[in-house]
Amino acid sequence: MRLHHCGHWLARLTAILHHLQIISESCLCHPFALLTSSASASNSPLVRRYGSSPSVAAFVTSRPSKISSVRGASLSSESSISSSTAPLQSSPQHRFEVVAHSPVLGGDIIRIRPGPDEDDAEDSGFLTALGVPTFAVLPSHLQHSPPKDATINNVPADCPPRRLGLEAILQNQNAFLLINALTPSTCESILTLCEEELKFGNYHAGKNNHGAMQIVIPKHVADSLLTVIGPHVDLEGVSESEFELRSEESERTNKRKSYSMAGLNRRLRVYRYSPDQRESFAPHIDAGFPPGGVSLDDDDDDTIASGSRDSGGSDRPFLYWDASHQYSQSSEIVSRLTVLIYLNEDFSGGHTKFYSPRCESDRSSDWDRGETANGQASNDESFEDRVIASIQPRTGSILVFPQAVAEEAVERARYLWPLHEGSPVISGRRPKYVIRTDILFETNPSNEEELSMLPEDEARLFQHDEAVRQVFLPRSPAFSSLFLHHVESLYNPHMGVENFGPFLYSFIRFTKRRRIVEVGAGYTTLWILQALKDNELELQRIRDLDNEGRLRMLDYPFGTPALTDWDVSSPSYVPSSLLCIDNCEHQRQTASNAIGVAKTLGLDQYLNFLQGDAFDALGTHFSEVESIDMLWCDFGVGSRMAEYASNVWKYIKPGGFLVCHSTLTNRRTREWLEGLRGRKGEKVTGIPSNEYVELSLLEDHKRFQNSLTILQKRVGITGPFEEPIYSEYA
Repeated sequence: MRLHHCGHWLARLTAILHHLQIISESCLCHPFALLTSSASASNSPLVRRYGSSPSVAAFVTSRPSKISSVRGASLSSESSISSSTAPLQSSPQHRFEVVAHSPVLGGDIIRIRPGPDEDDAEDSGFLTALGVPTFAVLPSHLQHSPPKDATINNVPADCPPRRLGLEAILQNQNAFLLINALTPSTCESILTLCEEELKFGNYHAGKNNHGAMQIVIPKHVADSLLTVIGPHVDLEGVSESEFELRSEESERTNKRKSYSMAGLNRRLRVYRYSPDQRESFAPHIDAGFPPGGVSLDDDDDDTIASGSRDSGGSDRPFLYWDASHQYSQSSEIVSRLTVLIYLNEDFSGGHTKFYSPRCESDRSSDWDRGETANGQASNDESFEDRVIASIQPRTGSILVFPQAVAEEAVERARYLWPLHEGSPVISGRRPKYVIRTDILFETNPSNEEELSMLPEDEARLFQHDEAVRQVFLPRSPAFSSLFLHHVESLYNPHMGVENFGPFLYSFIRFTKRRRIVEVGAGYTTLWILQALKDNELELQRIRDLDNEGRLRMLDYPFGTPALTDWDVSSPSYVPSSLLCIDNCEHQRQTASNAIGVAKTLGLDQYLNFLQGDAFDALGTHFSEVESIDMLWCDFGVGSRMAEYASNVWKYIKPGGFLVCHSTLTNRRTREWLEGLRGRKGEKVTGIPSNEYVELSLLEDHKRFQNSLTILQKRVGITGPFEEPIYSEYA
């Protein structure tokens, strides 16, 4: 071990020993360990970890605590590696031998050692027994001409990946397939690089048999790839998966953990399956991995970064199996989702198959893949009878599914989750090529953990923060693609309200308006209805917490007297409702369809629809003045706007709003608006000059239907409307 690494090792000794325990018990550094059944495996975790190879298992068992197996572990076990990689060039700026160049992966590629202790003969033999060809992309500052424009994520913006959900089949919120996530040219570039320039090693480990290599890519390339996958990941689903695998009842009673995405594992494992029906990856559950990295990225590793020795010497860059020290996060980082990237499809077979989970009554030897001479399972039931999903590789597609972290969770997952395999390629013009990597997560500290670090007096101020946070966090179908798909049928560009729908939703959620009138129904109707429903649900949660005495911030009451207005037993309670008025005479109207969509989404309980004239409707349906919280006026009356405002202003509550569409760039309505701005009085505008404040907004990229004006009523029958003051600063 080189002297300048001692600081890293001493500082992280506790973490290293922790990871060593995880690796020896949960097989994080060797996916094949997950395949061995209890019927045939040794009780030793290390034997299970390295499969049935006696030489490897015996060697590992004799040296179980070697730290180099943690920091410098490689992809998978094999007895020998064949690779004929030759240097492509040698940079005059440094002494790293560049063996290939890949713009989509970040530029110049060098071969690296599989761990930090290659100059130790015994460790070198051990890592060679485990290793596959290992490469890394040089940091851009060490390259002659780092690529500037090429990117792994070059799918056209107008052709985003299509998500196919597998949640119901695999019973997990984070099981999905992305179609056309990478372009065919990107896939072919990576495939050719690996096959013709880097060269695969031969990976033989028990029942796993295929070509393999690993490439550590730069962070910016990993981040670019994560932008393709990350938007489809359900973080709540990650928490649910972890909670599901807790085995002890006492643990299952604890609160669910919260996770944040920490990145994509930079250590890509590239697999090749030849079309001879002999290479496969047997059924298993994937375990979580620590973040991979390369010593080149160590800030204090100046000797390696400068390449002061030749590339074959002891200072040749090496793989970090666990590069957590290169991350800024304070909590442990580990992967919880598997990512498979299919690079080609010109073969038959090679499906990723998912099998029904094991159950306690069926831990039989058939899952040990014992086969007869004709290739069938050794028992009466064929394996194919247990297939619940079979994913056919398609070029540029990405498959995502969950992992289990720690051996106990892996063992439990065998009973609860589908096992998966890389099935043999039957025939084809060339082998199957697939990239395996992982999505990394960090555990967010719980409120209890944060409070435990504070003095008692200070902790008391924040003791209810988590409860308050949970009731105020936005939860709404309006933030889902499902809602958007339902309401998109109501959108018509002639109406120009594509941004008004979300705007009105947020406006109503913020101001907590309850009694709303909409003149000109359609696309915005559903956004208003969803806002009304979400307000009711949110205020119910808030009131429940208030009744428990926990609606407190800084140990001070957080609620206001306005909460009483949401109590159905209160005299001031007004049920949320939307009255839509539309004559349905516009040639491109969508108002009549809004009722059907509202019923589909379960929002029709808040909706009253009136087909009629906007000038007459309010007088016949509202006998009370100052009874409307908001009037959304989305119809063209032009020069009659003053007349209409005069008719409706009396029905709006003090503090309520008149919101009008398309007021700035059409001359007739603009004249009315300028009268308001100039305080020209009720005869000109229909509204007394001292009773309102005005705000107008313009969508300057559109010629028509491109603006809105918000008028808040500041004076009512009983006098001015005034907001309360509750604090000195906050």
